[in-house]
Amino acid sequence: MWNTGWRSASEHTNRLTIYNANLCSGCRKQEDEISRSEIPGPAIVSGAEQGKSDYENAVLVGPLSAGRYEAYVELDVQNQVEEINEDNNTAFLIFNIRPGKDSESASEGIVQRSDLIQRQPKSDGPSVRDVPILLEKLELDVGDNLLDYGHHLYRAATLYRDDPDALKEALGRYALGANVLKDTYRFLGFKADTAGKLAVGTGIVTKGVTLLRTGELTLDFQFDIGRGVKFETNLNLGVNPKDLTDVRKAEVQFGLVRRF
Repeated sequence: MWNTGWRSASEHTNRLTIYNANLCSGCRKQEDEISRSEIPGPAIVSGAEQGKSDYENAVLVGPLSAGRYEAYVELDVQNQVEEINEDNNTAFLIFNIRPGKDSESASEGIVQRSDLIQRQPKSDGPSVRDVPILLEKLELDVGDNLLDYGHHLYRAATLYRDDPDALKEALGRYALGANVLKDTYRFLGFKADTAGKLAVGTGIVTKGVTLLRTGELTLDFQFDIGRGVKFETNLNLGVNPKDLTDVRKAEVQFGLVRRF
């Protein structure tokens, strides 16, 4: 790193923070923080003296699993150095780790990164450049839901192959789960706990409105009971929307599901 922002630099302390950037790069939320290291920096001369002002700090971090990360550097965090521009003393690097070809472990992989560490002011939240990351995350969420509830979609495709509305309804019911809402709320800046509560609340409100409007209520739950097996409960309730005590249909199904 070049000393381009200091008149002089005595021994000082820099900070390196690693963030999980799978959902939002540049957001640097507290719940996404993986590690934080205080790194002593050596005494160096002014950035005006070319060829004498670069130095290297080294710190060991990890291991990191496959995914997208951001390394965020804050220079002189204890204000030990006389700075030319105190608002320009941060840098960041976005990098990806993909699983190694010869390893089945997600914790072993190959680092892919850009070759440039860029200076950047502090971010106020998600931006347009993070939308592709959100879409990729939502695609993974939908994929997980389809794997968990794929047997219902297969059943619908078999029974209602000539009814596109029924297939569309089944896809919306089983593909769009609470995880999709939670990640959307997290992208909007809510903390993980708050995003989870908002996702559940949104689901309750949506189901409630549907019940009042059409008299139909559908609920699907899966609970992990170990060894890759989940206990599933499905509820289908039909009532008179003008009289909710007039129950016309009530179905409760239980089962065990597992991915193969």
